[in-house]
Amino acid sequence: MRQHRAHRPSAVVLLLAALALLAASCTSDDTATSEASDTDRIGGANSIAAAALPGSDTTLSWADCLDPDDEPEPGEVVCTTIEAPIDYDDPDGETLRLAVEVVPAGEPDPIGSLFVNFGGPGSETVPWASTLPEAITSRFNVVGMDPRGVGQSGRVVCGPVPDGVDLTPTADEFEAYVVQSTVFASACLRDTGALLGAVGTDNVARDIDHVRDALGEEQITYYGYSYGTLLGARYADLFPDRVRAMVLDGAADPTAPLVDRFVEMAIGREKAFDRFLAECAADSTCAFHSDGDPAAAFDALRAEFLSGTAEGEQFAEVLTAAPNAIFYRGQPAYDGLAHCLAALAEPGFVDKPETEVLEVVAGACALPLAGDGPEDPEDPEDPEGDDADDPFELPVVNPLAAEGSFHAINCADYPTPTREQLEAAEARVAAEAPRFGAGAVEAAATCLTWPTPPTGTNTAVTAEGLPLIVVINTTHDGATPLVTAERMVAALPEARLIVVDGAVHGSFPLEMPDNGPPEACLDVAVIDYLVDLEAPPEGLQCSVIARAPGDPRELPGRPNPLFTTDG
Repeated sequence: MRQHRAHRPSAVVLLLAALALLAASCTSDDTATSEASDTDRIGGANSIAAAALPGSDTTLSWADCLDPDDEPEPGEVVCTTIEAPIDYDDPDGETLRLAVEVVPAGEPDPIGSLFVNFGGPGSETVPWASTLPEAITSRFNVVGMDPRGVGQSGRVVCGPVPDGVDLTPTADEFEAYVVQSTVFASACLRDTGALLGAVGTDNVARDIDHVRDALGEEQITYYGYSYGTLLGARYADLFPDRVRAMVLDGAADPTAPLVDRFVEMAIGREKAFDRFLAECAADSTCAFHSDGDPAAAFDALRAEFLSGTAEGEQFAEVLTAAPNAIFYRGQPAYDGLAHCLAALAEPGFVDKPETEVLEVVAGACALPLAGDGPEDPEDPEDPEGDDADDPFELPVVNPLAAEGSFHAINCADYPTPTREQLEAAEARVAAEAPRFGAGAVEAAATCLTWPTPPTGTNTAVTAEGLPLIVVINTTHDGATPLVTAERMVAALPEARLIVVDGAVHGSFPLEMPDNGPPEACLDVAVIDYLVDLEAPPEGLQCSVIARAPGDPRELPGRPNPLFTTDG
C-alpha cells in the first residue's frame, strides 16, 4: 500500500520560514475576534432564554443552536455569543466573542446555572453541555462555554505540529526539533494574533465569571472533567465567593509543572495498558491472546513496524494511538482494542489494499484519518482507492495536537520547561512508560520556543470563603491517575474525595437508569451534593453496579481526545 509522505525540509529552510512567519505576525490582521450576526438571532430563543435566565443581560441575542432560522420550543437548547476583552487589564482594548450554550432547566424555578467544562485543553464545551443526567438538567440551567481560543470562541489557528525526535543522543537532533517548534509556534502567532498570548486558564476562569455576570447569576455551580478540573480550581481561587458548589471529576494536579504532569499521565497510560494485556493473557477468547503473551506480541509488532519502511512507521503510530479508548473508557473498551491489535498483527497487513487498511484503522481501531481519503473507495476505476492524486494519509495519531489551542493553553499555563527537565523526563518515561511516554515529552518541548510568555498560576488554592469541593477519581484512571486527584484534594482548602473502583476517565454519571431515581453510589452522592449541598461522607468508595457478563454499561458522553494528556 502506497503512502503519501511529505518531504521534510532542511533546518535552514525551516528557520527561514520561522523568521518569515514571525515578521508576518507583526502585520497580520487579528483573527481572534469573531462577530455574531444579528440576522441569525430570533425572538423565540430570546423568549426562552429570558424565561430560563430572567436576570440575564437583555441585550444578549439568542438563537436555536442547531438552526438559527428555526423557532425553538420551550426547553430546547439556545446559544449566544458574549463579548469579552482579550486582556482583562485592558477592558477597552481588543475583544473576542465567547460562544455560550444554555440548556434550560426541565423544571420551573431552577436552582441556578451549572457551568460545565469537559476537558482538553483545546476541546469544545458547547456541544457537550446537554450530556448530564436528567436529575441534574431538571434542576439547573446547564451552561457550556467554549474556552477562548477553542471552538467557536476565537479558535487558535496554527501550522503543522512539528515531528518528534529523540532529544538525548545528539545536540543536532535537539536543535532540529527546536527549529521545527519555532516554525509551528510562529505560525500560531501569525494566524491568531493578540489572542495567542491570552488563552491561559486564568483568563478562561475570568471569562466564566464574565458570562456568569451577563447571565445575571450571583453564584455558579460547576462541574469540571479532566482539564476542566484545573479550570475549576483556578476559578475557585480567583472568585471564591461566587462558587455555590463544585465537582471536579478525573482530577489533575494543579501544582505540578507541565513536564511532570505529562509524565505522570504517560505512566498512568502504561499501567492501564498493562492491565489490558494481563486480562487478555488470562482469557483465551481474547482476540489478541497471542498464545498467552500479548505483551510480547505487541512489542514485537511495534518493532516490526519500526524496522525501516515508511508504512511501518505510520502503523507504529497507530499502535501507540489505538489504546487511547481504554485510557478513557476502561474495561468496556478492551474487546474493541483486542480486535484492533489482532487485525494489525495479521501477516502482511501493511501491504493490504488501502480500503482494507482503512476499514481496520477507522473501524476496528476507531482512529481518525488525515485528509479526506478516497472520495469513493468502491469506484470500479480505482477499486483500492489508490488514486495518486488523493490527499490521503494514514493516520492522525494526535488530532488534538493539530489544534494549536492545546499547545497555546499549556504553554501559557506553565513555566517554560528547560532542556534538562525534558531530558530527565525522557529518561523516566523510557523506564516507566516505554510505549506511551514519547508523546508526553514532545508535547512539553513545543513550549521551548513559544512566542508568548507564560501567564499561569500553578499553586494550591488559597482563597478563603470557598465551600467544600467534591473531587472524583477512579482507582485505575489511565488519563489522570488517582495520585493526581489526591494532590488536587490536598491543594484545596476543603474537599472530599470519592474514589470509584474502575478505570474510566471521568466517572459521573456512573449508572443512570432511564426511569426512576439514581442507583449508583457515586450518582446519589454527587446529585445530593449538587442539588441539596449535602456533602458526601468522608472516605466514600463506590463501585460499578453489577451487570450481566459481556454487557458493558453505557458511559458518560464525553470528548475522547486521542493524546497523552488529560484530555
